Amino acid sequence: MSRLLEVSDLTTEFRSGPRVARVVDRVSFTLRPGEVLGLVGESGCGKSTTGFSIMRLLPPTARITGGAVRLDGDNLLTKSDEEMRQIRGGRIAMIFQDPMTSLNPVLTVGEQLVEVLREHRDMSRPDARAEAVRLLQEVGIPSPARRLDSYPHEFSGGMRQRMLIAIAIACTPQVLIADEPTTALDVTIQAQILRLLRQLNTEHRQTGILLITHDFAVVAQLCHRVVVMYAGEIVESGDVGEIFAEPKHPYTQALLGSLPSRGGERGALPAIEGLVPDPAAYPSGCRFHPRCRMAFEDCPVQHPSRIPVTPGHDAACLLYRR
Repeated sequence: MSRLLEVSDLTTEFRSGPRVARVVDRVSFTLRPGEVLGLVGESGCGKSTTGFSIMRLLPPTARITGGAVRLDGDNLLTKSDEEMRQIRGGRIAMIFQDPMTSLNPVLTVGEQLVEVLREHRDMSRPDARAEAVRLLQEVGIPSPARRLDSYPHEFSGGMRQRMLIAIAIACTPQVLIADEPTTALDVTIQAQILRLLRQLNTEHRQTGILLITHDFAVVAQLCHRVVVMYAGEIVESGDVGEIFAEPKHPYTQALLGSLPSRGGERGALPAIEGLVPDPAAYPSGCRFHPRCRMAFEDCPVQHPSRIPVTPGHDAACLLYRR
């Protein structure tokens, strides 16, 4: 199957004086047309920074120091800032985690959506406004013609997130990156947004979706494949069904083991002991070994690389080299 987005050895560092934090470290994965790929891990693992690196939307303290990000064969890391402004919103788009900080509070939602359409699809203002109404209707906003003239603060949290999705899909991008799109929402609204993303995946068959989340339950509902990230690295990847049925990396096993049981049994939820390490001071050897219950004598010394454990399923763990 063709590779729509190919990330190869992507490395991103944050610098503050002499301190260097390698938040994304030689990350590699592919996204196929029409696929939903989950990028999952605890907070602080580098998931969101990976998404922002792909989009080239990093703060001044961060820089990409290696690798390639190819969108349909074009390496985005070699593009000028002006070229990236045309690519963002057109060929690749992002749904941000917090809609209140992502939408301009002094412009109506219609003005913000019309601006995207006119910039990337060269539409007249009346045509762009008509298309904006259609997009709001597509993402489930009631009375879309009337709500075009509303400001972001007049929308609920769920409606603001729908608005961000409308902006992201306005130009039918090849790749849609969704960064924790349900984190700030209550459970009922989360379910609505997930249904909307599933519907968009069905209707926009060629658009690949990279879903960044810490929630394996969301991955189970939406994703075809999953990539597990820990301490800046990919530690396991494979089809969702196989990862859930037979997780190979101890970190993936621990993440899945910390999910609430379906039986609703009382008692404390299992947790992974310890914390994600500081990206400026990763432990030697396997970065998960200080928290791993299966660590042995080689783990603090040897750094594991990803190897196939079954066809299409790989893990970075020394257990599979023994």
